[in-house]
Amino acid sequence: MSSMGKRIAGNASLLATTEAFSRTMPILLMIAVARVLGPEQMGVYAFGMAVNRIFRMTLDFGGSRFIQREIGKKPELSGSLMAQLLYLKILIFGFVIMAAWIMTSFMSESPQKRTVIWLLTLAAFFQANAGSAYGFFRAHLEAKFEALSRGLYRLLYLFGGLAVVGAGYNVAVLVFVGLVAQVLGCLMAWYWFIRRYANPFRRVALADLVFLVRKAWPFVLTQWLVEFSRSVDMLILSMLATDSVVGYYGVAKRLPAAFSFIPNAISSAMLPTLSRLWNKDKKAFGEVFSQYVKYHAVLGTVFAAGLGAFAEDIIRLLFGNEFLQAAVALRILGFVSFVRFVNIPCGMSLLSRDREKWNLWVQAIVVAAIALLNLALIPFYQENGSAMALLIAEPLRLGLFLVAMGHEGRGFARLERTAVYPALVILFTVGIGLIGIWANWSLPLRLAAATGVFAASIVVTGAMNPSDWQMLQRLVLPRRS
Repeated sequence: MSSMGKRIAGNASLLATTEAFSRTMPILLMIAVARVLGPEQMGVYAFGMAVNRIFRMTLDFGGSRFIQREIGKKPELSGSLMAQLLYLKILIFGFVIMAAWIMTSFMSESPQKRTVIWLLTLAAFFQANAGSAYGFFRAHLEAKFEALSRGLYRLLYLFGGLAVVGAGYNVAVLVFVGLVAQVLGCLMAWYWFIRRYANPFRRVALADLVFLVRKAWPFVLTQWLVEFSRSVDMLILSMLATDSVVGYYGVAKRLPAAFSFIPNAISSAMLPTLSRLWNKDKKAFGEVFSQYVKYHAVLGTVFAAGLGAFAEDIIRLLFGNEFLQAAVALRILGFVSFVRFVNIPCGMSLLSRDREKWNLWVQAIVVAAIALLNLALIPFYQENGSAMALLIAEPLRLGLFLVAMGHEGRGFARLERTAVYPALVILFTVGIGLIGIWANWSLPLRLAAATGVFAASIVVTGAMNPSDWQMLQRLVLPRRS
């Protein structure tokens, strides 16, 4: 392997480790909030994090991918681009503050919620600026600086948060600790950026900001729609249900979301390869893409089957009996995660084939569908209604992707094997899990039964053949050269 290849591989490995670490820490903190403070405080926390996610994405303005694309072409522009992004975020922050003020003006009955929203609004500003620095670190293949900055933030937030939760303080104090940790993490990211590249605190011409907005707008709108689709259910649920119901749903939704970095990491590595093959060798593109979809589907199958068959056991183990009401929503969201695992490569195929506008329209339609479905289902089914809305919306997203991909793209995906058969495996495995709960089987017996049905159904349906297993083994356990 060349020195550049080793550097890329090392950078990717460090990014994956950093991402896994960053996803694990919030789960530990959420477990503490749920077990110590209960469903109501968990609901306030989950609602606040959903609002923070939308504000952060609004401030992010295109995110890491836009930075990586631009700096990959012209690394010497790091200082000027960072300065432009900083000033742009300050301008956008004014609109975010207005949105926070409008939102909190309708929360007169909940002073704690207002405090949480304002603290997380401030945190979103520093998160977005730190995220810009991370994008430059990735573009320059220096992920170690992202690891240091994110690691500082996560460790301070985790241990400080555990301390205040253990002492009995409410969610507002926990969020304040997170704000302090985020400020320190952002300062460290700025420090390394200045040391390595340039000082971004400089004057910026208005014309440069206008040019940046025009150039980054497609990235911004698509990413914002994706993020909004992941948060709109929580926002609507908080308006139509109690904080405790929001807490149940927050717990159920957080577990699948914590592992979304796995397909995203694979996709980040696959996008350049697919883009290159589409222009040079469409047959090779089809072969790579079909494998790409297949292994996403396999990973999603394992994940969804495990969550569906053992939802009650997972909830009881992590969050306690007080949150068992969330088990049904978790089971539904497990299947939703499977569809999302299939959707991600389909969306990437559109980007690799220069069909960004199709992707944008798909995201817009799905956001509208999620909002309408939540409004219709939550009054009748509460947190399960939000999960059911996603269960309808994600297959809709897949169908729209297939339309956008065209006949040729659908042929490459081969969804009859890569998606339909794994879906049957999930249904069989979850079914035996439910039978075990109804029959009051012990956990070891249910685990053995679910494992056996999972393995047998994969063979019977043909979801994976021997050559697929061999290739998967090479991916997971590569041979040493």
